[in-house]
Parts: sequence; structure tokens; C-alpha cells
Amino acid sequence: MRADRLIMIILLLQTHKSITAKTLAEKLEVSERTIYRDIDVLSSLGVPVYSTRGRTGSIKLMGNFQTSLTGLTQNDIYYFSLPVPKKLIEDLGISTPTDSSYMKLLSNAPEEIKSSLSKINNFLYIDISSWTKETYQTDKSLLLQLQHVVWESLKIEINYEKTNGFKLYNLKPLALVLKRTVWYLVAIDDKCIKNFRVDRINKLEIKSDKFNRPSNFNLEIYWNTTVNTFRKELPKYPVTFEVNEELYNHLKRRKTIRIIEEAFDSSVKVYRLKILFDVEFEAMQFVFEYGNQIKILNPKSLIDSLKSKAYEILKTYK
Repeated sequence: MRADRLIMIILLLQTHKSITAKTLAEKLEVSERTIYRDIDVLSSLGVPVYSTRGRTGSIKLMGNFQTSLTGLTQNDIYYFSLPVPKKLIEDLGISTPTDSSYMKLLSNAPEEIKSSLSKINNFLYIDISSWTKETYQTDKSLLLQLQHVVWESLKIEINYEKTNGFKLYNLKPLALVLKRTVWYLVAIDDKCIKNFRVDRINKLEIKSDKFNRPSNFNLEIYWNTTVNTFRKELPKYPVTFEVNEELYNHLKRRKTIRIIEEAFDSSVKVYRLKILFDVEFEAMQFVFEYGNQIKILNPKSLIDSLKSKAYEILKTYK
């Protein structure tokens, strides 16, 4: 459409101090004659555009003319220009943005921002994959179907794998969420909103009837609330240890160690730390990591479990 093309010409002229009709024609996939006709239209609309024809001719905006087509701040431009994880792009079947997308972002940006944005992909990279080979694989055709039903608000029926077998669900799909490398479907089951792992959906049937999305549903608020609730409900396993000063300083530097209580016994010059784990097995791994550098004070059940595991290991290598 001409209106879209005229806007793109203005954006390109704002981004480049001077540009040839040939370059504009190539970028917008029209003839140079069409470009010159568009320039005449812009001029008649009061846009201060100036063109010179010929071999060395070019087109440029006069003065400091700027549009407010984007209205983006410097932080906005950086935010929208951040690299998106490759897995997300591939899973959703999204193609690489064209130059016009960046033209819209950069049209009002000062030169120093344009320069830094041209290098941002070499300064920052987001990788959501794990160090080990992933066993989870996304069924891209299924994911695209789910993307479609979410967008179109279509009811679905899924055959979902649970720990005790498969179960049929009739759902109203609301959204898709990527948590690290795992995709989740957020959907209404009866009157309750639930999360379903996409890799556990064995079969999908799309219904022809639509549903009305809840007007008060906010995906970001819902997901963050779900995550926080899940974390709070995780089982907790506190263990009290006795460590020397060197190990104490080392553990304090480890951000993943959850020390909830600490005290220094000056009589024997040791620290007593209460550390929170999710389960007993995690605590056992922690103790095996530090060996005789660390001493368990309680619970006694952990000491018994460690003795039993150590005995099994000794029997294996006897």
C-alpha cells in the first residue's frame, strides 16, 4: 500500500542522512520512478524532502525534520533490540525480522544509539539451553497448532500423560509459556486455570467453537504468581552443620547455598550453620561434596542415611 510505503520512506530518510532513489527502490521493491512519484506526494503533504536526480543524485530530509511515529525512548530501543533465544524463534516458526523493523526502531534514535545497536548482537547473547544434551524435544507442529488455538480462542481436547496414565481434558487455551527449555500451555479446565507441559500432550483435537477469554486475565501476573506459589510449596529440609572459618567463608560466597541461621562458637572456633535444602538427597550430595570438611549436627536421620550410602559404596569397591 502507498501509505505504508510513504511511511517507510520517511523512516529510511530519518535513519540515513542521504539515500539514493535506487537504494530506496531496492529496499521497498518498487521502481525508481515510483519512488520519485512518492517523493512528490510527500513534498505536497508538507514533508521537507529534497531530491537531486542524475548519477550522483540523492534524496534527503531538510533541516531537523522528525516524525513521532515511534515515540520510543532510548531504553525502549535497547529493550526491543535484545537478542531473542534461538529456541524460542525456531519453536514458534518465526522468521528473521526485515530491515524495515529496525528502521522503525531507529528512526528517532540518536547516532550514538544507532552505532551501539549495530553491535549489540556481538555484545550480548541469550542461551536458554543446558550444558548437557537435552532429552526434551519440542513437537513443532503441535506447538504451532497450540499457538493457533491460543490466538483464535478455539476450544481443544487433549490426551495428557500423567504419572498414573493418560487423561482427557477439554480446555480453553489462554497462552503459551517457555520456562527455560520447556513449553507450557496455560488453559482453563472447567473454571480453573492450569498449566500443561506441551511435551506430555499425546493427542490434540481442535474444536470448531470459540470461547470468550477472561477480560481480567494477565499472563505475566498469573505466571509469576504460579511460580512463587510453587516455590513456597516445595518441601524444605533444614540441616545444621559445623564448619571451620575457611569453609564458612567459602560457603558464604556461594549464592545458591541458603544459610538461614549462623552462629560462631569462640570456644572451639567453629561456625554452626543451618542450611535449607529442598530434600534429603540434595543435602546428601552437598555433604559428599565437602567430605570430612563438614560435620552434620542434625537431623540424625541424615547421618544414618549417609552411613548407609557410604557402606553401600564401600561394598561396591571392596
